[in-house]
Amino acid sequence: MCMKNIYLESHIHKIISTDLQNNMLNHSYMLISNDKLLINEYARLVACEILCKDNCGTCPTCIKVLNHNHSDVVEYPQNDKGILSADADKIIDDSFVLPMEADKKIYILHNFDESNVVVQNKLLKTIEEPSKSVVFLITCSNESLVLPTIRSRCKKVVEPVLDKTQVSDYLKRFYKTDDATASKIAEISDGNLTLAVDYVGDNKMLAMRELAIEILSKMTSSSEVLKYSVEIQKYKANLEVFFNVMLDVLDLSMRSRVLGKNTTLYNEKATLGASKIIGQAIRKIKSNCNTNSIVEGVLLGILEERYKCQK
Repeated sequence: MCMKNIYLESHIHKIISTDLQNNMLNHSYMLISNDKLLINEYARLVACEILCKDNCGTCPTCIKVLNHNHSDVVEYPQNDKGILSADADKIIDDSFVLPMEADKKIYILHNFDESNVVVQNKLLKTIEEPSKSVVFLITCSNESLVLPTIRSRCKKVVEPVLDKTQVSDYLKRFYKTDDATASKIAEISDGNLTLAVDYVGDNKMLAMRELAIEILSKMTSSSEVLKYSVEIQKYKANLEVFFNVMLDVLDLSMRSRVLGKNTTLYNEKATLGASKIIGQAIRKIKSNCNTNSIVEGVLLGILEERYKCQK
């Protein structure tokens, strides 16, 4: 399944297509998803839909947008440092220039929640009252990190993660992943395409995540601590990475059934408690403390939090 087909099934597409049909296109949209890769790709497809009324994906306009060379579709950040203050100044000045090829000029501001307050404040007035020919497409994972004044000026669209079958099909088509591996990655990434792509070709990360899920869902007594401690120590050189993977699994457990039927072992209090224990362990690793005691402490601490949860 190609990204265009996935997009056509999305909540965002339904909103944008309805707004276009009713001639009610907003001046700014905030596209929200925990899946950065997905939401950033969707933003470009939204731009295609706005500029190409047929939303074909194959005409010169769409091809230019998707290849990042349409003069009226400008994407930020343009480097790995995020949206800079100088970028904000350029956006403000450029927004008054009329479109060159189309009837709209579109600014795609990727991962806007990672922009600092100075940048967001600079862009506030322009996002609030842009020129009639300008549309802002703002993507973010955590809308609470975007200034409330900007959030209130945007039409917000929250996009859920993909169906696991969609992720599996995407991996098979674009990464030539075999059926079994694609299904496994789709399952443990819980429909998050960004995570899934990270796991493709990285067997160590995949194994870490599988172990983290097993520990969190199947470890039931202190007698199993030694067994799992030995398993974790296989990643001694990457222990901080392993614990971050475990934090990610815990975070997903609050929104999905990534831990299977044992998701109920972790209510909000237990999840926060276990996350705090793992976070403390990461700080100890940075301080070069004994890894054996750190690992055992984490496993026993998780069991204790689960016990409290079941009381």
